[in-house]
Amino acid sequence: MDFQLWNDSVNTSVAINQDWLAWFGVSFGKLHGPLSLAVCAFGISTNLTNIVVLTRPALANSATNQLLLCLAVADLITMLIYVPGLCHFYIAQPTPMKSPIYSPSKSWVTYQTGAASGVIVFHSVAIWITVILAVFRYIHIGFPSVGPRIATKRRAMTSVFIAIVICFVIVIPNTLINYVDSCLGPGDNIQRLRVYYFVNVPSLDESTESCWKQFHTQCMLVFNFWSQATVYKILPCFLLATLTVLLIYELRLATRRRKKLHCLRERTHGQTLLSDCQRPQMPQSKRNDERNQQYNENRTTSLLLTILIFFLVVEMPQGVLVICLHLIPDFYERVYRHLGDFIDFTTLVNEAINFVIYTTMSQQFRLTFCKVFYIKRIKCWTAGNSSRHAPVSSAVNRAKAGENAKSECLVIGAHDPYTSSAVPCRLTETSVAANMVN
Repeated sequence: MDFQLWNDSVNTSVAINQDWLAWFGVSFGKLHGPLSLAVCAFGISTNLTNIVVLTRPALANSATNQLLLCLAVADLITMLIYVPGLCHFYIAQPTPMKSPIYSPSKSWVTYQTGAASGVIVFHSVAIWITVILAVFRYIHIGFPSVGPRIATKRRAMTSVFIAIVICFVIVIPNTLINYVDSCLGPGDNIQRLRVYYFVNVPSLDESTESCWKQFHTQCMLVFNFWSQATVYKILPCFLLATLTVLLIYELRLATRRRKKLHCLRERTHGQTLLSDCQRPQMPQSKRNDERNQQYNENRTTSLLLTILIFFLVVEMPQGVLVICLHLIPDFYERVYRHLGDFIDFTTLVNEAINFVIYTTMSQQFRLTFCKVFYIKRIKCWTAGNSSRHAPVSSAVNRAKAGENAKSECLVIGAHDPYTSSAVPCRLTETSVAANMVN
């Protein structure tokens, strides 16, 4: 009797949760069109801005900046493919039927069939570019002696090309399985019924198919699901989580090393003063260059960690849902179908947020952006902010930096401290900090 009561309460709670998910899916589906269109408009414009800024000579020499450029291109293509179907199926709403995937226009449904595969490919390419970014950054800070020679621009572009090829190959079964089907639905005042088209997949319950055909269809469906789930969701999420932990560990380790080195130099400097400066001292300008470089390295790692965390927050729940699709019966009808629009929306937000991250965390990106688009007020603010954060070692240097803040606003962009002859060429070619973050 107690077990029956418990079972009834569980069934009641499941029904309530399903009703809540259904209400959420319907409510958000009404907002999905205008909200996603606004996000796409913002994302397309900002990704175009990212492409323009990252192709400038001041930023184009870094392997990591090339990866960020490829990431912006992948996000831009994803949104450009997604927008036409979004406008037709959610904004124009050509069908009174319940699901937005139905349309009386066969050409639009055919486009949506190809667009779905295109969105999957380029969004997955963006995910793998993020993984490559994390790998390159970990190599750079984890192996400082050989990292700059390994994480080169050529290897970065080769890795992106391999990721694109793999993503295109994996999506082929999905393209072969999906097809355009038709059904009858409610018509207008003149016609009571009319033909509607939608994207469908083969069913295993059709009695007209032979056993071999059903076996072949089942193998295609299983391979398509697990290949996409593994390559597009599970594996990159696992790698992103692992690399995020490793990068945080290396960042804290670098901070400890910097503090230890600073204390050692202070003690050495004190001993040198006591011995009447018999030992040679490191020039002050060289110390400032090293502090600048270390500051830039940490800011670069923090920026990439922010990008990784955003991807993890968006992609990890999707990976869990994809696994549940195959492991839990009727999970699609009970849960996933109601969350589809929200998942698409969070993905679009993730693809549009990089510009905000760059402008917030990268001073060199802000300077180049202001120079390209002639934004003088922000340019002056950024230059003044630069003088406040520049590590100087004496009160005289700090006063000089404050006096020259106004004149620095006038010549910003004419002199790039990260590509000048005072910085080794090795840094401008292989270090993200040399060109991306200040």
